[in-house]
Amino acid sequence: ERKSTMAYAPPPPVAKTTEIAEGSGEALSEHPNVVEKFKNVTYNSEALHDLHHIVFGGRVKKTLLKGNLMAFRGLVYPDGKEDEAKEKVLGRMYKLKLGPLKEAIGLADFSTSGLKGKEEICDGFLAWLENPQPSGKELAAKRKAKRKSTSKKAPSKSKEEKKPVKKKAKKSASKAQDETAKMIPGVPEEKLRTKIKSIIGNSDVESVTVKDIRKELEDWLDMKLDDYKGTIRSITLDELSS
Repeated sequence: ERKSTMAYAPPPPVAKTTEIAEGSGEALSEHPNVVEKFKNVTYNSEALHDLHHIVFGGRVKKTLLKGNLMAFRGLVYPDGKEDEAKEKVLGRMYKLKLGPLKEAIGLADFSTSGLKGKEEICDGFLAWLENPQPSGKELAAKRKAKRKSTSKKAPSKSKEEKKPVKKKAKKSASKAQDETAKMIPGVPEEKLRTKIKSIIGNSDVESVTVKDIRKELEDWLDMKLDDYKGTIRSITLDELSS
């Protein structure tokens, strides 16, 4: 007599949990603007996924994204590994293009006003993540609603009364340049860029840090490169974003 068999059913995947450390800042659930912004995004929001990845790394079920972020109170670094942990967070930001990066950190109500370029934005947001505090600013939607209600009462100015707005002079390109960036003596930029690209290509992009790349460059050139951290970081940022 032929025995009946049951089809094999693999066990359901175990949901990955996220360890949320007790940081020194205010939990995002205490940030009124963040709470309001989260109400307006779905679990499928790429910006929400990107923000969670920047803060915690790894990937989790989408239904856990908002809860994890709401409980976040600030980054806590392992003893003796602060620099390495910072580089990993920066690396996750560098991998995003500028547009998606701004959308992700915008959900945290972090303003990029006054920050020039991707590197300054990443450094600024990292500092905020270490001690997140409410911005205290009024959301644009609320300001717009207030303007609509007041515009019905206040008479508009005539064309004669309106003062011309003076345009601010553009800063010279030389002043806008990053003064900290300097090239390594005897190593052309193109050669350095090619080497960094090779190191990234042979590394785990999820875990490699700027510090790791600098160490490999030091072995390659047989010299200390502490004075060229800015240059190495800038080129690494470009290659990770490309």
